[in-house]
Amino acid sequence: MSKRTSSVRLAGWLGLFVILSAALAVTAFALTRSDGPKPPKRPLAAAIRSSFAGKPVMGVSADLAITQHLLPGASTLVSQSMGATGHVWATHGSVHLQLRSSQLGVVDATFNGRQAMLWDRKAHAAFVLAVKHDHQTQAERTGGLPSLAEIQSALTRATRHIGLSGAIPSTVAGRPAYTVRVTPRHAAGLLGAAELAWDSQHGTPLRFAIYPRGSSTPAIEIAVTNIRYGAVPASDLVVRPTAGTKIERVHLPRRSEVASASNHAHSVTGMSAVAGAVGFRLVAPSVVGSQVRTSVRSVSLGGSPAALVVYGRGLGATVVLEQRAGAHANPLSALPTATIAGRPGRELDTTLGTLVQFTRGGVTYTVAGFQPSATIVSAAGSLR
Repeated sequence: MSKRTSSVRLAGWLGLFVILSAALAVTAFALTRSDGPKPPKRPLAAAIRSSFAGKPVMGVSADLAITQHLLPGASTLVSQSMGATGHVWATHGSVHLQLRSSQLGVVDATFNGRQAMLWDRKAHAAFVLAVKHDHQTQAERTGGLPSLAEIQSALTRATRHIGLSGAIPSTVAGRPAYTVRVTPRHAAGLLGAAELAWDSQHGTPLRFAIYPRGSSTPAIEIAVTNIRYGAVPASDLVVRPTAGTKIERVHLPRRSEVASASNHAHSVTGMSAVAGAVGFRLVAPSVVGSQVRTSVRSVSLGGSPAALVVYGRGLGATVVLEQRAGAHANPLSALPTATIAGRPGRELDTTLGTLVQFTRGGVTYTVAGFQPSATIVSAAGSLR
């Protein structure tokens, strides 16, 4: 297997794993809650609190499906119909997630309170991360279940930036559930809405979906298709990579190392300061398309200086990254080819946004945003 193919496969699985991490964390928390009545129509704050107020359950076992309609057309990177099915087992302090995809094969992700592991069976590779054990219980870490007033206060603050539908009684995977639909209050480009459904009796997340603006078809959806509450066999929580699997141990940097790196990679802001820091001609016009430049900041990529320029604000912003060409390996080299700003480049066009990259004059430009392809390509053309 080539290094490029292996990198694309691993990136694909890591993307799926990251998407599910939040759901798994909530699932683990839900293990401390129990049954309640079939959900009546309630205010959102009351629906949230009632879903997590109950007696403990022993474990959760669930089937799930991931579907996507991100790519508007065929792609050499990934199939238009790419998705995955899987199963998750969870009990107190331990989680095992297994995903299956026709493109990527089978991956297992586990966490037992002391160690996290990601095993890509097809690539014969496993990544292991030791985690400092925390003896605190969930209640000790969170300070117990928030009061109704605290939940309502948090929701009120959130509505300054997002619209909330309220708790919609629904049924997901045969379970009584509440669904909430979230919409941005400010310009968010192609992002239209997100939906989250959870079990009204246990608080377990059952469905998450992100919708493009003006579409009733999710760009990506993660949904539980079958769920069971009860004891989980210990054998379902343990994964042992097969013989011949390459084990790579991942180590998080120490605080001292992070502080040292931060001191050596001091970020500066402003056109003049950033231009001096990066050591190449900085191209950052005051306006691209209809968006005004709002920030210019130096960043460090693999130890090499680069510039991060933002146009607009919030989710509707366009981001430009400028870096010296060939400074390090290009993680976007597997993207489909395209002509960008009159130069050979790469483009990833999705129903939620666009990313393009091209090189000119020894500098590589990466332009991205939750915007249509025409908008991002036009922004790239303004970088002269």
